Amino acid sequence: DTTVTFTVGVVGGVSILPAPAAVGLTTGDTVAGSIISVVTDLRIDGATWTNSVSATDFSLIGATSPSGESLVPASAAKMWTSSAVVAIEGTATISNAYTASNDALTLSTSGQELVSATTSNVNVTTLVSEFEIDVTGKAVGAYLGTITQTVS
Repeated sequence: DTTVTFTVGVVGGVSILPAPAAVGLTTGDTVAGSIISVVTDLRIDGATWTNSVSATDFSLIGATSPSGESLVPASAAKMWTSSAVVAIEGTATISNAYTASNDALTLSTSGQELVSATTSNVNVTTLVSEFEIDVTGKAVGAYLGTITQTVS
């Protein structure tokens, strides 16, 4: 006798592992940087996933009541995905409307779709996303904020 084991339908979930931190480099009135994220989809049946992104406002570190020159609103940031590499070709088809600075997504405090995929099996996709933040007229110093990526 031979025992046969198999699973039909959804087995696992979908998750994203973004870089724990990113540093922006300033050139003139623009701060720029990269965030590398890995989407892991363990579902064996065809499905879709969406990578959404949001941001907090960026506050001058040490400012007691950040506003005006010491606060950079989330809407001053834009983001695009310059590369989306699927580890096993054909397991995910990526839809990416934001591929360069000139067609970037303007961030907000609410989640917005950055990248999506239609899948046919388990898949792993590495996303390289770039961001730029306009800091025109802002006070000199170090700023702190959060760019959040989720996948569903």
